[in-house]
Amino acid sequence: MGSTASGGTYTAGLGVNVFLDNIIINRCSHDSGVVPVDGSHPGGNQIGGVGFVGVVRVSNFVSKNAGDCGLEIDSAQDSVVTGCVFVDAYQVKALSRNFRAPIDAGTQKNIWRDCWFSNVAVARSSTVPAIDVAQSGGAATAGYDFGELAIIDCHSSDTVSTKPGTIGHNFSCSSSGAGSKFRRLTIREWSISWTAINDNTSPQQNPVFVDIRSANTSAVFDIDGLDFKFAGSMTGTGGNQMRMLKIAGANARVFIKRYTSDTNGLSIAGSTTATFYWIGLGLDYTSSLAVSIDGVAFTSGQAQGSQQVIYLASTNLTLIGQAVIRGLDTANITSASGFDVNFTDAAHKTGTVIERIISQRSGSGSGPKTAPTAMTGLVTGTGLEVGLTIPGIPVFAQFVQGSGSAITAIDISTNVGTTYTNLLTQASAAMPAGSDLWIGPLRPDARIMATFAGGTQPTINLVPARL
Repeated sequence: MGSTASGGTYTAGLGVNVFLDNIIINRCSHDSGVVPVDGSHPGGNQIGGVGFVGVVRVSNFVSKNAGDCGLEIDSAQDSVVTGCVFVDAYQVKALSRNFRAPIDAGTQKNIWRDCWFSNVAVARSSTVPAIDVAQSGGAATAGYDFGELAIIDCHSSDTVSTKPGTIGHNFSCSSSGAGSKFRRLTIREWSISWTAINDNTSPQQNPVFVDIRSANTSAVFDIDGLDFKFAGSMTGTGGNQMRMLKIAGANARVFIKRYTSDTNGLSIAGSTTATFYWIGLGLDYTSSLAVSIDGVAFTSGQAQGSQQVIYLASTNLTLIGQAVIRGLDTANITSASGFDVNFTDAAHKTGTVIERIISQRSGSGSGPKTAPTAMTGLVTGTGLEVGLTIPGIPVFAQFVQGSGSAITAIDISTNVGTTYTNLLTQASAAMPAGSDLWIGPLRPDARIMATFAGGTQPTINLVPARL
């Protein structure tokens, strides 16, 4: 059901002057009866095309064995798809896209609610996408500007794919490289299960599961309730990687709450050479992101592989303001390799605040730090961020009595070095005797400046506040 430019051509992004509205489909089914082997045959189901589309309502729809899309909805201003089942579509099970500018991109909303996406016969790989939900479009064409896509109370199950690929099989919006131009992505309660992974032969596929990118400046990614479950086996030979949630965007706002995972059924050979990126911020793509994460838990742990729970890409990611991470619960990960929060860039160490840690795994390198650590490397009269010593965690600073030499002043800045507040002024000497000087809690971007011309810095111990 749709509109095309029959007998002629149309300009990309402009479409044709046809208006479709009040499309209601209930209790229909489509099954080709043949497991698809490519993206063209047998066909799928489509609503829209290159005309204007108003209201669309689809309910209790079943699609099986579509070669192209289980259900594609184009340019709809107000679309709600609820209670539907999609099985073994070769390209995409549920696709929302704009072939032309919508009626109003600011209020456009497409919702996929209470839907089931499953693969029982089509095995996904780097050449077989079989994506569950996609929002596609060309980043260079203004006509593809898209409003909000919402995935609510949905379930994904794959019991057949052994070697998933780099496509973003559960969610993809990666057309034209930079990502589609949607303004907002909302995810509420989406459970994702893969139970047949057997990625043990070279070359490994480095699978991607949820790949979120938008070329729309200032897009919002709002995720509340995302759960993964994996079973099967894989090898780390050749540096195999699994990317569960990748997020990239330009000046985008990222909100993640209640992110959980169970990998107890997944065995890994090759130990630390297999890397898991559970939340990859700016992973693989240049990004500027404002980040708020609240609640990451592993209901069953993983004893093998390098576990990068929250990964801030060092070369690609610019943080907008300070990233706030709360409610980490990672004790069930028994692998000592990797990091609960991995930041290798100095700006990320001082630009991230980690609060309310529920639990963290034991073992070297997992972080965030919990033990007091000495702050060194001060240059006289120059401020140094406390987050370079203990990244992410608010700290108390202890200036040890009697330490240092030729100290004349201690100052602190809580606004990234714009202004400093004096804590101590004295004649050239060591720190005063009698009692230590304490201040805090200090956020990671707070700066300590000591003036000790010709002398040595005081002994400064940073003690995690664990707020």
